[in-house]
Amino acid sequence: RDEHTAPTGLKVTPVTGKANYVNVTWDDNKSQYYCIYKNDTSTRPSNPYNYNTYQYTKEGIEFCLSSSGTYYFWIKSVDSSYSEDTPISEAVSYDFTYTKPSPVTNLTAVESTSPNNAVILNWTKSNAGYYYILRNNEDVFSTAKRTSDTTENSYKTLLPTAGKYYFWVVASDTGNYTEEDAVKVEYTLTTYNNGGIS
Repeated sequence: RDEHTAPTGLKVTPVTGKANYVNVTWDDNKSQYYCIYKNDTSTRPSNPYNYNTYQYTKEGIEFCLSSSGTYYFWIKSVDSSYSEDTPISEAVSYDFTYTKPSPVTNLTAVESTSPNNAVILNWTKSNAGYYYILRNNEDVFSTAKRTSDTTENSYKTLLPTAGKYYFWVVASDTGNYTEEDAVKVEYTLTTYNNGGIS
């Protein structure tokens, strides 16, 4: 491999099943590492997007795009240390229209037998990259506490006391959402087991 040749074959394509994600790929030139540059203008930023963790393989990397517009990507190859002297590829542009993720469906809350005092939420994924879970002991979304986020379609959590709980699952790529984006489910822990983990 010629260390002074920029990587070729840079492509940006939408990710199937994720509304606002793109996959950035390139032709592998046997470099040890690759650095990706990303910007919403045609001016390349001084630092690569993955400046601190720039070890990417030839399979590429997914990006979540949070607003409509034209995005630009560049790539360079490096070996044991980052160098500004290594040639960088030509920019590849990608026109993007943001799509609000659809809500999850088939949300359920069921008792967990291990550990005790836990509940499992299950749902069918939508076209979002992340799912945010909120909980409250009253049916009020505005005061619900965000307890976790996940890329999966299930979530298990311990409950502190017996009683009724309200859970909301929000499909969101940006972390910004309102109550209309959320799907709610109720769950009642009838008896709190002081024995803890079974």
